[in-house]
Amino acid sequence: MGHFPCAAAALNPADDHVYSFSYDGDGKPILIHRDLESLVRSLITLKHFCEEREENEDLSPEELRTRVDSFDRLPFSEEASEWNRMYEEVVDGIF
Repeated sequence: MGHFPCAAAALNPADDHVYSFSYDGDGKPILIHRDLESLVRSLITLKHFCEEREENEDLSPEELRTRVDSFDRLPFSEEASEWNRMYEEVVDGIF
């Protein structure tokens, strides 16, 4: 389907779940979204959050996690999830 900075994203057509496969990991899939709609909604939420944060540097990165968790808890549920890596970059001011 596409790529995150350190992983590939793939859709399982049998159940519509979205998985990531880390480039530097063991190759095991990590469930990151319940369906394609959730992936798209999460990416739009990330984009809007980044735009808002440019205007308001005091906006907490935790707000991003809260917004995504409100419609899908999977992106941040696995420690090795690409979403957690991106979140750390948001916290560190890299992303």
